[in-house]
Amino acid sequence: MSFSCELLFRYPSRKGDGFKLEVALKCGEGVTLVTGPSGQGKTTLLRLIAGLLRPRAGWIKLGGEKLLDVSSHKCVPPHLRGVGLVFQDPLLFPHLKVKENLLFGLKRRKGVLREASKTIEALGLSELLLRPSLTLSGGQARRVAIGRALLSRPRLLLLDEPWAGLDAETRAQSADLILALARERNIPTILVSHDLSFSETLVDATVRIEDGRIAT
Repeated sequence: MSFSCELLFRYPSRKGDGFKLEVALKCGEGVTLVTGPSGQGKTTLLRLIAGLLRPRAGWIKLGGEKLLDVSSHKCVPPHLRGVGLVFQDPLLFPHLKVKENLLFGLKRRKGVLREASKTIEALGLSELLLRPSLTLSGGQARRVAIGRALLSRPRLLLLDEPWAGLDAETRAQSADLILALARERNIPTILVSHDLSFSETLVDATVRIEDGRIAT
């Protein structure tokens, strides 16, 4: 499944010097790394794709379906886009256990528990299912958040600094597990990361955003 977009977005400013993001991006199956200096629009791009922000102009297409077309006033709501988004903060429900976080919001469709079991085992979460989410380490919490995103059967996976703050061993293990699952399921994945030396070894393509544009 392919993904493409052309987007124009502005953060307004009373002084007239607000931030402007203007990008054209095309991704095939596999993992695409989006990198660049802080404050250049990487996280904003993910929020636009997920439908959490609205652009001034442009369109978003996933697998031949337009999720957004400003010119024709089409905008598929975030919960219907089939996009899994994981932020640097795992955003787990603190009052729920790991299993409840993983299965939260899933419809009782045929085969869901079998699919969940495979994903849970692949991410090394089987022994954590009854743990309160507040007792998890940073690496464990990230894996739970990404497991929850994968179990929603996304057509596109967006990862925003998923390894930030993890030690080298945990980072390597988590990255290998998560990206292997995404590739196995043919889910195009967009990964935002500042850690170029580590992340570039894991991905199929790299794009860089500078001054609100794709650098060439």
